[in-house]
Amino acid sequence: MDIQASLEALCSCPGLFQPAREQFLFDKTGGTKRVIDAVKVSNGSPVCLSLLRDGETIEVQVTPQKSQDGTCRLGAWVRDNMQGIGTLTFVEPDGTFAALGHGISDIDTGKMLQLNGGELYLTQILSVIPGKAGVPGELQGVIHYEEKNRIGSVAENTIYGIHGVLDREKSSALPLTVTEIAYRQEIETGPATVRMCVDNTVEEYEAEITEIDLGSENTNKNFVLEITDQRLLQKTGGIVQGNSGSPVIQNGRLIGAITHVFVNHPEKGYGVFAENMLARN
Repeated sequence: MDIQASLEALCSCPGLFQPAREQFLFDKTGGTKRVIDAVKVSNGSPVCLSLLRDGETIEVQVTPQKSQDGTCRLGAWVRDNMQGIGTLTFVEPDGTFAALGHGISDIDTGKMLQLNGGELYLTQILSVIPGKAGVPGELQGVIHYEEKNRIGSVAENTIYGIHGVLDREKSSALPLTVTEIAYRQEIETGPATVRMCVDNTVEEYEAEITEIDLGSENTNKNFVLEITDQRLLQKTGGIVQGNSGSPVIQNGRLIGAITHVFVNHPEKGYGVFAENMLARN
């Protein structure tokens, strides 16, 4: 799956504001172009920006500077959208879906982003870069941004993943199966399986639950699992980027989803409880 998210805000403004803390506030139609156009017509006069800092909206006044070509600039790096490859975890009977198992964060600051909306697309996996100790692997693919490939809309970004609604007609072709949810107290160390799509086909691979933190709260690192299936280890080396959200099954029930890989041990990673993804606090 490809997740294309339109950000309500984004930011990093070295030299002007406190780096890695600010987020410009955009409306749904303006985006970065509106910021650029406003700065251009300022002719160097101070402009007022609305920023989001630690959940609080503040107003700041900034004086653009002219570059060598005479264009007025803020000296701020701004973007208003992002794309990425992840895995759809489950779909509820009403069409609500959950994916990733962790929130979408800014690649530079590491902070979880406040989303204004987004779209879910089918993705074609072209190749796999296997993971090895110290170097995470990666699924590489191509996303065709055509209406026929759009299967849903993203509405929320939480620490337990992204949530939204699938297009019922378009999602009918997805390989979905009815599965019960297991609660944290029903999970046990021992054999499990993971459902992954690493070569454009969803397959089930053997794994082992090695640790469970029943008391963990407000985290997407609730249990540790290890990939034991030699087929998957030969293909990917273990867990790779793009596997986030892959369902973890034990005793025929969904217990959670993969969220992180151990960089120095790519065959191991963290998982989040399915009940947390359902609650989506």
